[in-house]
Amino acid sequence: MPHGGWTGGSTTSEASCEAVRKACRVLVDRFKPIHEKRMAECRDGETVSSWESLVLAAKNARVEMAAQTAFVSSPEALTYINYGAAASEVEIDVLTGEYEILQTDIVYDCGKSINPAVDIGKIEGAFAQGVGFFTSEEHRHDDQGKLINDGTFFFPLLFLRDRLDRAP
Repeated sequence: MPHGGWTGGSTTSEASCEAVRKACRVLVDRFKPIHEKRMAECRDGETVSSWESLVLAAKNARVEMAAQTAFVSSPEALTYINYGAAASEVEIDVLTGEYEILQTDIVYDCGKSINPAVDIGKIEGAFAQGVGFFTSEEHRHDDQGKLINDGTFFFPLLFLRDRLDRAP
């Protein structure tokens, strides 16, 4: 996917995955005639050709083996809702304000996962960003009470000392 659309709310992951899915469909459509021809040439009891032999046959037939597609989601793509909940066990020194996160349990319903590793990374990243926001951030408001430092540029990064040692 050479050119993506706007990003935010995980739309980059979704748009990239949809573009890859569309590119795969293009490749399947190109390979299908080669596969069908090879199936028609099979005798009774013969097995279907391997992936490697199919790719070689497509190469020999000069089938283009690269596909380029794009998918740009619309602003309405952000109208769905993700559900999740988290609970943390934290020790706080009431004299110094130092804290230690002892354990956190997070439940997240992403629907049908595109890539569980990406989902876990996003969940862990969101948690770390939230810890930084709520423990290190100076919350500033305008005269009407609206939070004015609400963008990602205002979120402090966690340091090595802030690492979470316990993994599930």
